[in-house]
Amino acid sequence: MRLKLLAILVLVGLVGVRAAAAQRLVPPFPTPFAVQLGNRFPAPQPHPTYWKEGGLIGGIGLGLFGVYAGTQFCATSDATRHCGGTIVGAGLLGAATGFAAGALIGHQFGKHQ
Repeated sequence: MRLKLLAILVLVGLVGVRAAAAQRLVPPFPTPFAVQLGNRFPAPQPHPTYWKEGGLIGGIGLGLFGVYAGTQFCATSDATRHCGGTIVGAGLLGAATGFAAGALIGHQFGKHQ
């Protein structure tokens, strides 16, 4: 008796799974959410420019000038302490300013491909 009941439950379970899968509805047309995901007009790719090269040239140039200026300020100072921090700070400030200015200038010129 128990074996028959178990066989019936398994058979009904298998048929029920197939019937439930067959009852799923698929829309015949795309939903608005699916249309939003497919972008028909992708954003244009940015044109390559010389911003990195300009930043490096400006950063190196003004960084060296900052080191020179820091050295000159320390040489004319009356302080007796070591001026390494002042020289490094002036160099880093010059390099950061030069990189920003050089990158802005280099961004104005497009690379030809």
